[in-house]
Amino acid sequence: MKIKRQISNKTLLRISTQFGFLLLFFALFLFGLEGVKFFFYTDPLILVTNLISTGEITLLFLLAIIPLTLTFLFGRFFCGWVCPFGAINQFFSWLFRKSNKSKTNLKRNLLSVKYFILPGVVAASLLGVQIWNWLEPYSLLTRSMVTLFPAGLILNNTILPILDSGRELTGEKLMLFPYFISGLFFFLLFMNFYMKRFFCNVLCPLGALYGLISRFSLINLSTAPSCNDCLQCGRNCTYYGNPSDEYLKSECLLCYNCENNCPSGSVETSFDKKIKKEVKPLDIGRRKAIGSIFAGIATAAIIKSEAKGKGKKRSDFIRPPGALEEENFLERCVRCGQCVQSCPTGFIQSANLENGIENLWTPVLSAATGYCQFECNKCTPVCPTGALQKLTLQEKKTYKLGTAIINKNLCFTYAEGFTCTVCYDKCPLKDKAIKQRETDVWNYMGKEMRVKQIYIDTDYCNGCGLCEYVCPRTDEAAIVVTSESEFRRTSNLLL
Repeated sequence: MKIKRQISNKTLLRISTQFGFLLLFFALFLFGLEGVKFFFYTDPLILVTNLISTGEITLLFLLAIIPLTLTFLFGRFFCGWVCPFGAINQFFSWLFRKSNKSKTNLKRNLLSVKYFILPGVVAASLLGVQIWNWLEPYSLLTRSMVTLFPAGLILNNTILPILDSGRELTGEKLMLFPYFISGLFFFLLFMNFYMKRFFCNVLCPLGALYGLISRFSLINLSTAPSCNDCLQCGRNCTYYGNPSDEYLKSECLLCYNCENNCPSGSVETSFDKKIKKEVKPLDIGRRKAIGSIFAGIATAAIIKSEAKGKGKKRSDFIRPPGALEEENFLERCVRCGQCVQSCPTGFIQSANLENGIENLWTPVLSAATGYCQFECNKCTPVCPTGALQKLTLQEKKTYKLGTAIINKNLCFTYAEGFTCTVCYDKCPLKDKAIKQRETDVWNYMGKEMRVKQIYIDTDYCNGCGLCEYVCPRTDEAAIVVTSESEFRRTSNLLL
C-alpha cells in the first residue's frame, strides 16, 4: 500500500531556508566575493583551529558563537537548514533517492568516521598545520567553485586577460592540478548515490563538531503512543535512523522527513533534555579518539618534515599582495580559493603538489597565466582569515611582491644581440622598473651590433609579473619574477 506523503510547513520552511542560503552563497561568490567571508565567520571550527595554531582571534570570527549557541537549543539544525554544501548534498541525495532509499540500515561505523577526523584535524593545528581545511565544507565548496568558474569569467566576461602576448599558454604552463579539486567535489556528490548526504554523515569535521554539541541539545524527536511501529518515519531519514527506535540526536538534521512520512502523525517535537526512549549513542571510544589525536599530530609532523626535507626554496613561488610571513600565512590560510577567483587576470593560482603538501591549494602567483594589474585590489579584501591582510589600492601599488630577474642566456638583447622592447613597453610603473641602455654586442650571426639592452631597477620593481607574462619568447620567459626582496608582514589581528 502506497502511503501519500504530506509535506509539513516545517519542511517547506527548511527547504526555503536551504535554498535561500545556497542562493545567497552563489550570489556573493559570483558577484561580490568579499561577502562570502561572512559564511566563514560563522564557522566555529575555523575559530578553534586558528586560535590553536596562531594564538590569535579575528573579531568577526566570534560570530561563530551564534550557531554554537543555537545548536545547544535546536540541535544540528545548521547542517540541515543553513550549510550551502549540505543543501547541495541534500539535492543529490534526493536525485539518487531510488538507489540510496534501498539502503535503510543505520550505519553506525560510517557515521562515527567524522568523529575520528575531528580530533585529528584539531590536534594537527597544534603544529600549525591546517589539514582540516581539505574537508571543511565552506573551503571545499569555494575551492571547487573556483575551478568551475575561472577567474574573470563572471566579472570580466573572459577567462584570461586580453593582452597581446607572444607566448602560447600550453597545458604544461597552466596549473592543471587544481582541477583535481572539482573532481573531488563531483566524487563526493556522486557518493550520495550510495549513501544519503555521504559527506555530511561520514567525513565533515564541522558536522562532527555540531554533532557533539547536539547530543546535549534541548530539542528531541520522538513518537507518540499512537505509533504502530510501521517505521515509515525512517524511509527518508538523512542518516537512516528514525525517531522511533533509532533516534540519534547527534545525526538528526531536523529535516522533518520523518514527520512527513508518518501515516498516523505520531512524530512529536519536544524541548526536553531527556529522550523518551533511550537509544545507544554512537560509540566513538576513548582509545579511538586518543588514537585520532596522535594520528593528527603525526600527520602534521610528517607534513612539516616533508617541507623541510624537500629543501624547496622560497624563491620557487611567490604569494599574493598582503601575505603574512610564511609560517603565519600557512597557519591562517584556509585554502578557500577566494583570492584565486577574484584575480581578473588569473595571476593567482592554487598551489599543486610540486609546492609541497603543506602548501597544497594555497595561493601562489603564476606569470604563465596572468599578471598583477596595477589598478586592481580585488584579492586582499576577500580573504576571510587575514592570511592576506587587506590593503588599500595605494598600499597595494607600493607593495613589493618580489623582483624580476633577467636570464641573459634567453633574453634577445643579450643572447641574440638584437633590440627587444616588449617588457620595457609593458612595464606599468610610471618611471619604468625595466630600463634600457645602449651596448655594443656580437649578435647570433657574429656581427657587432649596437642594441638597447634591458636591465632591472630592483629597488623600484614591484614584482607584478607583467614583464614575464608578455615576454615574446615561445619556449621559456627570459625574464621571471621571484620572491627576492618580497615584502611580508606580521599579523596584527590579536584580540
